[in-house]
Amino acid sequence: RQPRHVLTCRLISELGFPITGTSANRSGRPPLTRADEVDREFGAEVDLILEAGECPGGKPSTIVDMSRSPARLVRSGAVSALQLAAVVPEMAGISKVGGSR
Repeated sequence: RQPRHVLTCRLISELGFPITGTSANRSGRPPLTRADEVDREFGAEVDLILEAGECPGGKPSTIVDMSRSPARLVRSGAVSALQLAAVVPEMAGISKVGGSR
C-alpha cells in the first residue's frame, strides 16, 4: 500500500528504500489514530512512533491468505468480498452472492 501522508512519503524518500507497516491496532480492536493511543496500547513493544497528528480514518485492509489453495478471505475491508468474488470466484470464504461465509 502506498501511503499518502507527507511525513511517511518523505521518510521513504530519505531512506531510499521501501518500508512496511501494519495497522496500529491489535486483532479485533478498533484502529488507533493518534500517537498517544499507540503508545498506551503498545508501549515498549514498538521501536518508534512518529507523531504527525491524527491519522485519517478509513476502511481496514482486506486480508487474503494466499498461502493455501484455494486462497481464503480472512477479513473483508476496503475491497469487499463481492469485488473479490468477481475476480477470483473460487476463493474460499466467499459465497456465490459475494458475502463472507
